[in-house]
Amino acid sequence: MSRLKSSIGIGDNKTLKDAHKLNSMLTNPLRSFHPGYLTAERLAKAKKLKIAITAGIGSDHVDLNAANETNGGVTVIEVTGSNVVSVAEHVIMTILTLVRNFVPAHEQIQAGDWNVAAVAKGEYDLENKVVGTVAVGRIGERVLRRLKPFECKELLYFDYQPLKPEIEKEIGCRRVDSLEEMLGQCDVVTINCPLHEKTQGLFNKDMIAKMKPGKIINCDDHLVY
Repeated sequence: MSRLKSSIGIGDNKTLKDAHKLNSMLTNPLRSFHPGYLTAERLAKAKKLKIAITAGIGSDHVDLNAANETNGGVTVIEVTGSNVVSVAEHVIMTILTLVRNFVPAHEQIQAGDWNVAAVAKGEYDLENKVVGTVAVGRIGERVLRRLKPFECKELLYFDYQPLKPEIEKEIGCRRVDSLEEMLGQCDVVTINCPLHEKTQGLFNKDMIAKMKPGKIINCDDHLVY
């Protein structure tokens, strides 16, 4: 590839204006989602583009079909597995933030108030709770491992491919045959599967209705509507 020109952050105006000059484009997944999707319209303007690199993981911000048809095929690549630990830790942080009712408590303090009873009313421990993950890949497995010390009542997972028996025993988790079955048992559900055609809208109104009342969905990707 001769004299590559790259630009970071496809959402900024300068990058979009200069798209026709680019041979390569580096997209930051934190900045490349709406309104900075690499759409068919934007790809059509990038007459010299040969490669689009995500500085992280995920390619759902790129129209892959359009990329395949642009300029004889634009190569779309990501740094697979680069942030699995960070995401797994973020999931645990988010779960704790939700079950401990942290945000309402923080907002009370910001307002110069402190009503312990109001905060504690919606606050729970993870101990003796049932937690389940939708998918148990690189991230889902790490989430379950990090949940083990909290002494949850049970750790469940739903995935078409089961973990090895020795790994299940090590973590202390159990595979559930159907997503609906798992949702009916869980106090906390964390979604750790990639976004694609089969998972888009997975957690719709009908699916959420199968959950135990008042339970939490910790969304790792855009699967809920």
